[in-house]
Amino acid sequence: MKITVAQTRPIKGDITANIETHNKMINLAVSHKADAIFFHELSLKSYEPELSKELATNQDDTKLDCFQEISNIDAEH
Repeated sequence: MKITVAQTRPIKGDITANIETHNKMINLAVSHKADAIFFHELSLKSYEPELSKELATNQDDTKLDCFQEISNIDAEH
């Protein structure tokens, strides 16, 4: 089993840009045949207490669906 640990520099309050960075890191890990990738805590939102309400998500939020889709594709192979 190949495990990848990713260290990113989240952009304050920009979840979309941070998701893009995660996707790039995931694709890189997949290209090296990694079985799992782990990101640091708050790697999507950064530690921004003053933005916590604005950046909060819930079960109906679709922003993170791309990660499930990547997992589903990889599981099919």
